[in-house]
Amino acid sequence: THCPSHTIEPCKLCGSCMKWAKNLSLPLLASCGNYTAWAQVDTEEACYFPQLTALQEIHDEAPTATFLVMFRNMETWIPSVKNFKRGFMMRRLRHCHPLYWQGRNHLQEWFCQVIYHFRQFASTHPSHTYIEIDLDDAQTSAWASQAFGIHASCWGKHNVNTRIHGNVTINPTNSTSSTTR
Repeated sequence: THCPSHTIEPCKLCGSCMKWAKNLSLPLLASCGNYTAWAQVDTEEACYFPQLTALQEIHDEAPTATFLVMFRNMETWIPSVKNFKRGFMMRRLRHCHPLYWQGRNHLQEWFCQVIYHFRQFASTHPSHTYIEIDLDDAQTSAWASQAFGIHASCWGKHNVNTRIHGNVTINPTNSTSSTTR
């Protein structure tokens, strides 16, 4: 079994497209690509985080969508966010002030508020499947393979900052990250 290839051109500016669609009262998903899965659709260009502020619009368009929220250990996630592309993510968060943002010293609290936001939305919209997975759990790849029908070798660490984490073996059978939106 092979991992999905990069044959689908991902939406490089999904968040900008979704903000444009929202401003024109158009459907966010249908207006911005014919994808079966969407991941991290926010954009700093438009400072728009539809996965936080447009969940109702997404629900209206895709009322049975599955929401998959990924967890990482906070002790490794926080330095990762702070050091991603030499501080790019932190500059982006400071500039955009997404929902629940309280500043760089409150990353864990911000993440917890975002998770609470997702959980509350899912609890009031039971037509959705809501899944939380732990990216650091050794069983995640086996579980995800079974749940989504994507071979376990396709699930692994990607975009690892070796300055922080040292040399980490990245998915040996597929050394590039696959994104399907």
